Amino acid sequence: MDYPWEEIHDEADRLEHAASEAMIERIDTQLDHPSADPHGDPIPTAKGQIRRPIGVARLTEVEAGRYEVIRLSDADPQRLIRFRDCGLTPGKPVQVIAHGPRGTTGLLGDQPRSIVLAPAEARAIWVAPPRTRAMRRTLRNP
Repeated sequence: MDYPWEEIHDEADRLEHAASEAMIERIDTQLDHPSADPHGDPIPTAKGQIRRPIGVARLTEVEAGRYEVIRLSDADPQRLIRFRDCGLTPGKPVQVIAHGPRGTTGLLGDQPRSIVLAPAEARAIWVAPPRTRAMRRTLRNP
């Protein structure tokens, strides 16, 4: 619906409290039953199950290596704009090079330039080791 990434959470929250169950079901069907919102937050199924990958951790808590971005905190719209501008989105690969006092240095996807994320930015990103699509769809109750 062409909502900016940093505005979609507030719109969805308002819609959730104003729409009927039938409308929510139709939207879910139209969107092909997504398991996560655009920021990577899990969306429960109609039965209350949540699909979560195994091994998810904040970017600040992982060792150097290759990961997949799983979730971005949507608490700060300005931070979401920065993430989008850097190419940080759920599902994208990221390589952590090092953690230091200035933040976390990493490479995004196949980009040749490294980026430095401030500590607060890195804490707002959840990653997991790269996995196959089938493994990510494992259901686990909340």
